[in-house]
Formats: sequence, structure tokens, C-alpha cells
Amino acid sequence: MKHWSLAPLSGALLALSFPGFGLNFLVWFALIPLFFALEERSYKAAFGRGLLGGIAFFGVLLHWLWTLKEWTGPAIFPLYLLLILYLSLYWGAFTLGYEFFKRRLGPLGLALAVPAIWILLEFARVSGRFGFAWGDLGYALYRRVELIQLASLTGALGLSFVIVWINYLLFLALRGRDWRALAGAILIFALLFSYGAAAMRHQLKGRELRVALIQPNLPQERKSDPRNLEEFLRVYLALLGKIDPARAELVILPETILPAYLLQQAEYLEPFSRFAQKNSLYLLFGTLDYRQERFYNTAALLSPQGEIVAQYDKVQLVPFSPEYLPLRAQLERLGFAWLIRELAPVDLTPGRGFFSLESSLGKIATNICFESSFSHISRGFVRNGAELLITLTNDAWFKRSLALPQHFSFGVLRAVETGRWFVQAANTGISGIISPKGVIVHSSGVETEEILQGQVELLSGRTFYARFGDWLVYLSLLYLLAASIASVIAGSARRRPRVTDPLKGE
Repeated sequence: MKHWSLAPLSGALLALSFPGFGLNFLVWFALIPLFFALEERSYKAAFGRGLLGGIAFFGVLLHWLWTLKEWTGPAIFPLYLLLILYLSLYWGAFTLGYEFFKRRLGPLGLALAVPAIWILLEFARVSGRFGFAWGDLGYALYRRVELIQLASLTGALGLSFVIVWINYLLFLALRGRDWRALAGAILIFALLFSYGAAAMRHQLKGRELRVALIQPNLPQERKSDPRNLEEFLRVYLALLGKIDPARAELVILPETILPAYLLQQAEYLEPFSRFAQKNSLYLLFGTLDYRQERFYNTAALLSPQGEIVAQYDKVQLVPFSPEYLPLRAQLERLGFAWLIRELAPVDLTPGRGFFSLESSLGKIATNICFESSFSHISRGFVRNGAELLITLTNDAWFKRSLALPQHFSFGVLRAVETGRWFVQAANTGISGIISPKGVIVHSSGVETEEILQGQVELLSGRTFYARFGDWLVYLSLLYLLAASIASVIAGSARRRPRVTDPLKGE
């Protein structure tokens, strides 16, 4: 097989290891063809093959974006291509970095540099206002609880480091029949597994809280139409009526439950307040909010007295979505005004920070939708005192696609990273309850109307990762800088002309 075809093979195999495809074992081998494709000593070839691998990887992984065609029409084609090409640049940057250090480091130094480069680029990709976490390698392991406990020390990026490290050692073993590299890969995997098995035996205890999740299964094509408001209100009230109040202290509804501004429209809020009062429980729900001439995506908590006692406004808005459109004016000038009116008529305003909802229940963090995909957001909540992580989401946009299990997988890693119970309430699925060790205790189906009731615990301790964050990223950066400086010094020494001593007759 020619070298150029090995890179897209790697990308496709790696994508198939992610949630929904059911082939997570591929993650340990998928990058090996890419490393064989990079055997030629050329920066141009390295970048081109990295780009091809990235296009194959993100193209397969994010194929579910085509479900948005129903709302965007033909515009989904250029938008999808632009996103895939942008994300593929990170693979191109990885292969350039690999080629740079391959020329300067020995096998041992390069074996550490390769995963260091990878996680630096993953970290860069998820950072900032346009951060995008889909494609971080650690999520391929979300069902392997004995392997993901490392995330409590390093975050999900630590899993990516180990995955790339093992892939590279296996490549060395295959290329040069280097049994030491093979032994190293086996040892690293054994240590990862052993640490996970030991960590699973250590269970934290906290105050118990009984929760009930409502999954109403409202189709997106009808959900945003105010003409369906009364019908949807009846659906929610019917489902709430099926909850056993003796088994629930907190009832959780999904993101933007109704096409209304509930905090301003008392006639639609009142039935939920009455339910909370009648059953003496708290009720958490998502809604659009309008105040001081600004729009927000909000989570609101109703007390057993039927009063709003706390609110959280979504901070990390989704770019190029109904939440906000960067470059709105420029896109209008390019002739996309019709699409903008349909997709995002107004931009939402981001919230002021990652602050918990506080009540007599305790401190509850409420990631809204896309926010659960970011490690730093849940960590920020926990550093601000959150005792429980909850995500309210509406993934109905993506129907029955693999976007749903991939989104749910983020919650598993957030639980392990922070040492918190994680709860997700979704409109059409997947809803569920996840333990601090990443065990999925309860989960719903997809496009089903369901009520899930279970028990979580409010916890106050902090994991190593919650305390110190992405220390592994900064350590990797320091290592690469030190390796670069050392290679420059060594290169200068080799090029320095040799000075002879005439007294010695040389």
C-alpha cells in the first residue's frame, strides 16, 4: 500500500473506535499506519499526509452533521467541508511537529515527544470561544471504566497521551522488530489498567439525593414552534404526574423545555411551580430568558415553595448555530442573510461564569448542552464548590445519529475527572446517571419518552485534576521546549569548526 493511502486509513480506523461504532479496541492500533506514512523525510509530505488523515478522521466521526440538512438546506455541504478542513489542520500540525522532532531526537526522546505534541494540539483545539472537543482520543474509552480512571489525575488529555504513546511504541516494534518497544507498550497498558482497578475500589461517600429525569421526546421540527406550546405543556405535566414524589427530591427537565420565555411568562411557569409546591420538591429546567434587552440560554431552579431560587446562564455558546453567529455582518454581505434569519435570528449573550445553583439541596452545577464536552468547564464548577454535575440538553437536532452517544460519553469523563456524580437530562436522549468512577448507572433510549429515577450523592472532595488542571499539557510543552533547545545546542556544537593547537603539532 502506498504511503499516501496509509494516513486516511489511520483516520478512518481511529474514527471507528469512537462511541457509537462499537470498535473502541481500534484506538490502540489506529495511528500505526499514519506513522508508517511519515517515514519519508519531507515536511511537505508530512503535512499533506496529516491533512489527509485528519479529513478521513473528522469526516467519518462527524458524519452526523448531515442531519442538520433539514434546517440548513444545501448550506450544510460547504459548512461541513469548512469544519472538516479546519479540524484537519490540527492533524497537519501534528505531523509537522513529528517530522521536526524526528530529525532531532533519538527513539526514546521521540517516543515521549509524539504524545506530547498530540495533546498540546488537542488542548489548543478545545480552547477559546471556538473550542471543539469532538475527536479527543480519550472518549473512545468511555465504556472501559477500568482504563479511564487516569482522568482523575490528568484529565481526558492524559488518556490521549497514553493512547498515542502506545500506538507509537507498537509502530516502533513493528518497524524495527524492537521487542523493548513492545514490552514498553504492554507495561504502560498494564499500569493503566492496574491503576484503574485500584481506583475503582476507592469509593467516595456523600449526602444522598433522589433525582428524577424527564425525557419528553419532542421532535425538533415542532419543538421551536410556539403554536405547539400548549400541547408540549400537557406532555410535561402528564410525565410529571407519573413521578413518585417519595422517590424524588429533585426533578430535572431538559434544555429549553418550551418555545416560551418561562421566567417572563407567568402563565406557563405557574403549572411547574404548582407541581413543585404540591409535591414539596425542587424542579430544574432549561428555558430561554430575556432581560435587559438580552437573550440567554438559562437553567432555572424552582424551590418546593414554587419560587425561582437560582439561575445559571450558559457561558460557552455554540458558534455558527442558533445560539450565535460569528461574522454575522460579513455572512450577510456574502448573501447568507436568508440562512441567518432561519438559523440564528438573534445572538444569545454568554453568562458571567461557571457558578453553581445554590439552595438547601447544596451546590449544583448545570452545564447546558455543548458545555459538558469541555473539561475546564466542569472543573471550573467544582473549583467554585459544585457538589453535583448536571447537564440539560436538547440533542433532537441530530435525531438518532451517533452525535447522541458521543455527547453522552463526555459526561463519563467529566464524572471521573472531577470525582462527581453526573446527570444528563435530554429531550430525545440520551439521558442518564453516571457515578464518579464513570459507571453508567442508568441510561435512556433514543427518541423515547421516559422517566428515569435514581439516587446520586453530593460530594465535596477534589480530585488531583480538579485541583491542578491540565498540568500534563504544560509539562509536555516544557519537555518539547527543552528538547528543542537541547537539539539546537547539540547542532551548534557539531557545526563549530575544530580548533587545533599548533604547539601540539596537530
